[in-house]
Amino acid sequence: MSKELNNCISSSLLISRSGSICFWKQCPIAWNSKRQRNIALSSTEAELNALSDGVQENQWIKFLVEELWNEKLNPSTFHIDNRGLAEKIKNFGSNSKTKHLDIKMKWLRDLKNRNEINVTLIPSEDMIADTLTKASNSESLNRLREKCFLVHYSPS
Repeated sequence: MSKELNNCISSSLLISRSGSICFWKQCPIAWNSKRQRNIALSSTEAELNALSDGVQENQWIKFLVEELWNEKLNPSTFHIDNRGLAEKIKNFGSNSKTKHLDIKMKWLRDLKNRNEINVTLIPSEDMIADTLTKASNSESLNRLREKCFLVHYSPS
């Protein structure tokens, strides 16, 4: 890449966007879409950042629900569509290229090993949170609406 071109690329264009939807009893109770805090060096790292943010949000919601209703909740299930991340969570091995991911990865594996979270690999076309992170066609928006039990309301 030429120096001129490199200087023209805005770092804000390189930052990935995370999106998540939190369901409780099959109803969406929280959702977000935000830019990540740093530039990811790979799609696996971007997905790891999104998963980590989602787990943190979920821990707060879970704490709130357990406190309000005095009810112990089952482990939360997180759906991911990145095979590389799924493999790293199962069999994490650190090397010079993944050293910067160690802390988040070890934290997630620890939660998984303590049965506080489940991480499930799903096909990308079933990932409804993608509609929160990129431009979506009407088909994917309709799928999101169906999964979230949203209906079109018209006052007339």
